[in-house]
Amino acid sequence: MFSTQQKYTSGKQWVIDTEYSDYQELNQFLIPNPDQEYSYGTSAYFSKQYPLWCDAELAEEYYPHKRFENFVPHRAWEKEFKKITSWTQAKLIEHKIMKNITPVISWWMDYEPGGWQAMHKHNANCITQVIYMDDPLINENTDAKDYCHGAMYAFLTDDKPLYLPLVGFKGRCVLMTGDIFHGVYPVKTTPRRAIIVDYII
Repeated sequence: MFSTQQKYTSGKQWVIDTEYSDYQELNQFLIPNPDQEYSYGTSAYFSKQYPLWCDAELAEEYYPHKRFENFVPHRAWEKEFKKITSWTQAKLIEHKIMKNITPVISWWMDYEPGGWQAMHKHNANCITQVIYMDDPLINENTDAKDYCHGAMYAFLTDDKPLYLPLVGFKGRCVLMTGDIFHGVYPVKTTPRRAIIVDYII
């Protein structure tokens, strides 16, 4: 339903809209743990945020508000995360972005009906990755207005302004510079889960 070879730019800002075909391997990590849920104080509303992994030293420098204290990653995460990182590095090169990346932090979102995210941005020296894990309940007969439910939106503003709505489908992967303002329209159908990784350049 979407192209896997799209790249959008505005000055030094860019968004790559692609597909991570091994997304099903990531379902094993989406286990809600109420003791680790940390959406309070974030830009997320009526949704849950759970840690997946972080580099404690780099996170302290770049993401001091996300400490993930006393968190132990899933024992199989390291292998899958190395694969994701290698794939991401290759995808950047494919799109002529010659930047070496180092993963800093990763978490996953679990939206409730009506859940949304206020507009925000991440670290200016990072690349943000979103991997969608579920399909929305839409088809060719869905009213066009209903496509926005649960979609991420992004504003590229470094040069000629560009607005991008991005509907989440299984395996859809969005890569973007961390300084792009983005948010999520209210979710109508669930499950609506996404994995997020931030890499420093």
